[in-house]
Amino acid sequence: MPDGIDDIWNAKPSSSSNTQTDALKKAASVLGIDPLDLATVIDYETIGTYSPTIQGGKNNNYRGLIQFGREEYDKYKVGQNTTFESQLMNSVVPYFQDRFKSVGRETKGATLLDLYKTVNGGNPNVSENASDSTRIENGKVVRNTIGWHVQRMSKANRERALNKFFGNEVNNLWSNNQPQTNEVDSIWSA
Repeated sequence: MPDGIDDIWNAKPSSSSNTQTDALKKAASVLGIDPLDLATVIDYETIGTYSPTIQGGKNNNYRGLIQFGREEYDKYKVGQNTTFESQLMNSVVPYFQDRFKSVGRETKGATLLDLYKTVNGGNPNVSENASDSTRIENGKVVRNTIGWHVQRMSKANRERALNKFFGNEVNNLWSNNQPQTNEVDSIWSA
């Protein structure tokens, strides 16, 4: 994830289509997770563009809604899934299912932290203190940990995802007005 580009972070995303929102809800339902958590991760990884073709990360080696690495890009056929909806259902969902399964877990009930540990660290059991980069803060070099990224995305990215996909109304998160997880309050945490 790029750092130091606050003007992009503060950019307003384009409005979502109903098909994007429906696909997001369906993907979250299949995974058994909060759709806002999934939307928040996608917002963060695509710097608010929600583009399935965005390229970034170290040496521009990462692509798509959750910034798949080269190996994952091929394995999950990211290049063949060039719409938001198709990449979400045919690349993102299987990626999370496989990564959770690889450590003996199911995705059902996964939190925002679990999802981002998987995106950034490869599986939901990686430490939230794992570091992927550094930044300068008050003249000192500070590690960017997974926990730091989640704290950062829990603010502007979460709000932007809520506005884009759910019209800033919590009742719009679930098609039957029931959460997909037992953690109703998780959408307002952090």
